Amino acid sequence: MKVKVAAKSFHRNPLETVFPDQFGLSECGFFIAMKVKINGEDREFDNGLSLTGLLESLQIRPGRVVVERNRDIVPRDSYATTSIADGDILEIVHFVGGG
Repeated sequence: MKVKVAAKSFHRNPLETVFPDQFGLSECGFFIAMKVKINGEDREFDNGLSLTGLLESLQIRPGRVVVERNRDIVPRDSYATTSIADGDILEIVHFVGGG
């Protein structure tokens, strides 16, 4: 796992990524990156991101998509309270109109 500080990245002891509070990382402004697979593509985001925050960072309007997290469809009204975790597999499907 990588730990990000401002624009720099460096490797930390693996225990620090499992127990960041024990090492004081959360209090001193460190962000631990998590890896998430979105529609088959590996991506990296800061830890503690909600599904709403993820969609915003991808510039996706939540009202036009369905999100599957680890093979379970997430209800749209739960996007803000659904936390994304390291290793999650997401499928984001856009609605397309037409006639």
